Amino acid sequence: MRELSSFFFWAVFLGLGTVHLQGQVFRYTELSSYNSKAQAEAMLKTERAVAKRFHDLMNAYRTQKKLAALEWNEACFLAAHNHNQWMAKRETLSHEQNARISEFTGINPGDRLNYVLQGSKLTMSWSAENCLQSYVEDMASISVDKVAADALEQWRNSSGHNANMLGKGHASCGTAFRIVDGWVWGTTLFAYPAN
Repeated sequence: MRELSSFFFWAVFLGLGTVHLQGQVFRYTELSSYNSKAQAEAMLKTERAVAKRFHDLMNAYRTQKKLAALEWNEACFLAAHNHNQWMAKRETLSHEQNARISEFTGINPGDRLNYVLQGSKLTMSWSAENCLQSYVEDMASISVDKVAADALEQWRNSSGHNANMLGKGHASCGTAFRIVDGWVWGTTLFAYPAN
């Protein structure tokens, strides 16, 4: 079953500057290009570190609930990254992309995953998506652990998001964060089968 949950929360824990790759979206075949740019961009490196830390925390949470850990999925990560770019540009929290701007990669999570997979030999289907938006006032206090832990806590406290994180129909997932001008955008895309 494909479940969508959206949740808007305000938090006072960040306040970062703009990323130079604003609005850039990627396909799976461009993963090495993304990784190269992420090594050169401090904020992209931070966003990626938050995503990986969140993944570890979510798997620890799943393990506490006697559920299998989910594999990290780079295609889902890129679909989540691309969706965050769109949400940040539109300054809106949504599971559906309804404005055809340069960051548009598909109306729904399945469309966005298919966009990422075009040109690759990977096949998978999405099983759930979580999205969030928050605001941080103090950029000096930002930490990878705090942003990841706050996202996990927000999603745990929302029944739909929590059900997605604890879903048994997932084999893998990818989470991405976009941090710009104090705003944090986050998306986790869950998929099956594992790539």
